[in-house]
Amino acid sequence: MALLISSHTAFTLKTSMSQKIKAEDAFRLYLQESQDHEAAAIASIILEYLSFLYSAEEEPILLEDFSEYEVDDLLEFYLMDNYQDYEKIRGKMRVFLKGFVRFALAKSYLSKEEARDWKNVL
Repeated sequence: MALLISSHTAFTLKTSMSQKIKAEDAFRLYLQESQDHEAAAIASIILEYLSFLYSAEEEPILLEDFSEYEVDDLLEFYLMDNYQDYEKIRGKMRVFLKGFVRFALAKSYLSKEEARDWKNVL
């Protein structure tokens, strides 16, 4: 009986964790799958923001580094501070990120908990 519980627990823990992937790679794969050519500009802004945020880091920026807190900061502050037409961009970015969350969840790049947290911000 203990073996069954241990196996089940290990399976549950393994499936609730997300895969580690570079943020740039995750967005590139999403763009390839979605084939939305306008979305490339939005992904570029997101990567620009992450590069700015983690400029002191030498390690690659992973998708897990882009939590709901960074999503919120990007949408509510970074765009306003850096783009004149931030309201228009913010609307497009929310649509883009909602699609990306579905994609990342299906590919196990985000856990269910991470996806839920992102959706609360979006």
